[in-house]
Amino acid sequence: MSEIHGQDQPDEIVIEVVENIVYETGMQPVAPNPFNPTTQIRFTLKDPEQVVISIYDIRGRKVVDLVDGVYSRGPHSVTWHSKNQQGQQVASGVYFARLKVGEDRFTRRMLLVK
Repeated sequence: MSEIHGQDQPDEIVIEVVENIVYETGMQPVAPNPFNPTTQIRFTLKDPEQVVISIYDIRGRKVVDLVDGVYSRGPHSVTWHSKNQQGQQVASGVYFARLKVGEDRFTRRMLLVK
């Protein structure tokens, strides 16, 4: 035992951290929204999963695939820089971010203003 400020203290301190956070798979609101030129697409996973995030225009045409890969459990965020698959800036308007996780689908509406 060593003394600290006149009190007996143990030489060793053991700290155990237990993660007991329960996550549910889902998609949070896109922020900022309206946006110019970037916005954050936030989602949470209950378990590690294959994730696909695609952006669609108001006519339902795919603009870009942002994500296609395996993500760990917990919260995540992906930035869309308002560019299409070819890297070109898209026009102002309404777009939809679609998250696919296993059999689950989530969609959020976004408004790009210039």
